[in-house]
Amino acid sequence: MTHIPVSKRFVALATSWKRDEFFSARLSLTGIYTATAVVILGIFSYLLYNALANGIANSFDGNFATQDAEQIALSRVLDILKTRLLVADGVVLLVVIVVGFFLTAVVLRPLKKARERERRFLADAAHELRTPLTIMKTDTEVLLRDRSATTSDTKELLKKNIDEIDALTGIVNGLLNLVRTKNKGATDSLIEIGTVLTAVVEKLAPLARVHGISLTSFVESGCTDASVRGRREDFNLMFANGIENAIKYTEPGGKVSVSLERKENFLEIKINDTGRGIAPQDMPFVTEPFYRADSTRSLVSGSGLGLAIMKETVETYGGTLRVESIFGKGTTVHISLPCVA
Repeated sequence: MTHIPVSKRFVALATSWKRDEFFSARLSLTGIYTATAVVILGIFSYLLYNALANGIANSFDGNFATQDAEQIALSRVLDILKTRLLVADGVVLLVVIVVGFFLTAVVLRPLKKARERERRFLADAAHELRTPLTIMKTDTEVLLRDRSATTSDTKELLKKNIDEIDALTGIVNGLLNLVRTKNKGATDSLIEIGTVLTAVVEKLAPLARVHGISLTSFVESGCTDASVRGRREDFNLMFANGIENAIKYTEPGGKVSVSLERKENFLEIKINDTGRGIAPQDMPFVTEPFYRADSTRSLVSGSGLGLAIMKETVETYGGTLRVESIFGKGTTVHISLPCVA
């Protein structure tokens, strides 16, 4: 094993800290911790010194032959006391600086993760938006350079451009829905989830038939009037995204089933399909915006925002979303929402 000198390790560590965009924030927080410690230690040391000095002076009173001898002895003891208090304060401050600097890394870790997610989100959004635009630009340039292009060629290009514009519109709408969901707060409206879910299933039944897929729904008898707090349009969008995803990733002849049951104070919604399933390595990322497994990108169109919007909606209203999948056999999305009536 190659031995790396301590000096080089220190230089490498210092360089990595400099490249950290939160390094200045760490220094600032460490400075605040240190300044606070200085004030507290100063007050504590001053009070402790006065208390000890008074106690020592009282213990010396009358124990020396002359007043001068007493003053000299007291002065020496107090000098030693000052020195030891200063050393102790210095050690404590050094510990505060070191511990504070590393503690700031823990404090700033959630912010760093949020920043990394934001960067990844922006990069993915730029990529998804750029792809249709690049296709449109390339095809248009080719047609313009082709002197033998006919009216039929132009119409075909326009149709392709419309398809790409539709893709762009879908991405933009998905982004707007995701942002709106993130920014929404609580609401006092009571929504009958069974009614909303049944309406969405009926609306998407023709789409399932076109794809040759059986779409069924089951609402437990006790859930017919069960309600949750929220906005109807949010739940409409959430269920539509979930069911459309299930239909999209299921082969013709497959099945998609939707169920609603009540478990104590929660409503449990399941969206199950017999589609392609999700590979184990993709499972941790399926609810991330724009994430789409490489194995499905060329087979299924979409922006990868469906599950992200569902997750944001569910969590906005105090619920949880969980995805189970067996690769090659199907996927089940479990949604749990707090029931209020």
